[in-house]
Amino acid sequence: MKRYLYLAVIAMFCMGGVFEDADKLYEDGDYSKAIKIWQRSCDGGDTRSCYRLGGLYKFGINTTQSYQKAAEVYKKACDGGDMTGCYELAGLYFEGYGVRQDYQKAASLHQKACDGGNMLSCNLLAILYESGIGAPRDKHKAMVLRQMICDNGDADMCNNLAYLYKNGDKVRQDLQKAEILYKKAAVLYQKKAQINQKKCDEGDDLYECQRLADLYIDGRGVEKDFKKAADLYQKACDGGRAAACLILGDLYKEGNYQKAVSLYQSGLNLLKNTCESGDADSCSYLGDLYKNGWHIKQDRSLAKEFYGKACDLAEQIGCDEYKQLNEAEPIDDKHGIAPSAP
Repeated sequence: MKRYLYLAVIAMFCMGGVFEDADKLYEDGDYSKAIKIWQRSCDGGDTRSCYRLGGLYKFGINTTQSYQKAAEVYKKACDGGDMTGCYELAGLYFEGYGVRQDYQKAASLHQKACDGGNMLSCNLLAILYESGIGAPRDKHKAMVLRQMICDNGDADMCNNLAYLYKNGDKVRQDLQKAEILYKKAAVLYQKKAQINQKKCDEGDDLYECQRLADLYIDGRGVEKDFKKAADLYQKACDGGRAAACLILGDLYKEGNYQKAVSLYQSGLNLLKNTCESGDADSCSYLGDLYKNGWHIKQDRSLAKEFYGKACDLAEQIGCDEYKQLNEAEPIDDKHGIAPSAP
């Protein structure tokens, strides 16, 4: 028994060192060697390595994109007790990427992840119970799950639950419970604002500035203050956050149209640059903007162009949107089908 424990401890330390070595190789640009090390570690039972590989295969980051390989390593992570791996695998089963589409399997995996403390899976499981997709329709279970997420410290969920109880939406009206939940959400938003402020001030993650600006706009956890929100959006925009530029443009649209146009252009330029650099999400986002005419003039042709680029980068949503836009037109064979899973 002692020998077994000794070997287990040694293996744990070695695995940690291997993962750090792979991290360093990856940061230095030696992607192939890092991926091989993670694959060996994953095959040896290291769930962290499996999860890391899953993201690379799923999105085709510095390796050939393969939903099938992503599913394989996410399954290893999930089977090894990594609940985030279960959450990701559930998403693949729900969409049918790399595996045969199976709503019941997706629900079962979300249940496992939720039981293991993954609140994202709990939220999606609540939606499945409410809709009856992959699981028996059960609105009570959906509400129980949402309450659990709120109790776990999710301010948005507490706020949403308060709204439901206040208006008797999906649940019997209970104004007293709604008030309790609103107060709980307010306390959580205050804590959230303090964390966002600290991280924004540190300047390491300008997304935190954008999130703090959102709170000032809505008055969640802080007093409503459009000027503070605008300053924070500007800081995030100057730091390369395209969405912050676009949101700030909306704020200026009524009072300073030229400023709004300039901000919209800045946001678009940032998205186009990251799209051209190979970021599929940015390409897909641009497709959404042109398709719906958000912040810019609607242009189906440009929407298809950017969805096509997203599809080329193995972004499944980009392929799906491209096909939808082409329903009444001849489909370009290059983008007419989803990227196959190797």
